[in-house]
Amino acid sequence: MPESPSAEGNPAGLYPLLEELDRLEELIEEMDDLGVNSREEIERRLAEVHDEVSQITGESPQQEP
Repeated sequence: MPESPSAEGNPAGLYPLLEELDRLEELIEEMDDLGVNSREEIERRLAEVHDEVSQITGESPQQEP
């Protein structure tokens, strides 16, 4: 297990910023893989996939509150 960084090696707030950078980079990669460019496109695709699942299973689509 890596040692805890010293105060010198971890300027205040550095790790949360690095974690956010990593998450944002992963999000961009996922969006590219899925072929979507915005939250609106993601929400539209979610609705489409829910409808497809409902057609296959014969269940009525779930309504979002």
